[in-house]
Amino acid sequence: MTLQDNFSNSVKIAYKNSNKTLAEFSNEIGISRTTLQDILKGNSSSRIDTVEVVADGLNTDPLALLSNPYGENELAFLLSLFQLSDAASALADDEKEELAAHCHAMIRILIGPGKGEK
Repeated sequence: MTLQDNFSNSVKIAYKNSNKTLAEFSNEIGISRTTLQDILKGNSSSRIDTVEVVADGLNTDPLALLSNPYGENELAFLLSLFQLSDAASALADDEKEELAAHCHAMIRILIGPGKGEK
């Protein structure tokens, strides 16, 4: 697979998981609808600045979009995690503490008590 294929596939996964229209998604990530359509079809030889704009719009690293070392489910999860991280940064301090406590409890449930703790 080429870097362009990886980029196209990464953007397709992000778009599919956004549940937005082409116009909404392209506006959100900072590119034109036509450019987005070309990327999704794999018909675009995207310039580096376009890759950077898309990565910034998706709150991810440009290299992750180009290398795409993740499967579809993993990438969708990571993109969701980045979006949640952005939303969490806007919370008040007490809300951040509450969120952290819930996340810690979730991790303990998933990996078991005492595992992964020092």
